[in-house]
Amino acid sequence: MTDLLFLLGAGLLAGVVNALAGGGILISFPALLALGYPSLTASVTNAVALWPGYLGGGRVPGHARGQGMNCCRRSLRDL
Repeated sequence: MTDLLFLLGAGLLAGVVNALAGGGILISFPALLALGYPSLTASVTNAVALWPGYLGGGRVPGHARGQGMNCCRRSLRDL
């Protein structure tokens, strides 16, 4: 039961990190290895588990389309 909770927490955290900045595999892959899964199994599990996050995170809301330069200007201004 604790393994399941550990994987659930690692999966949720990996999903959040992946949606915000990418690199969620850096959390979920070591978590699977720590529980004794073989590296090939952990790698395939990550590929299958994280691809929906790519679809959801890659979708651009309608109000944000065409705002690329405005976002860059605001980011530079805020530095």
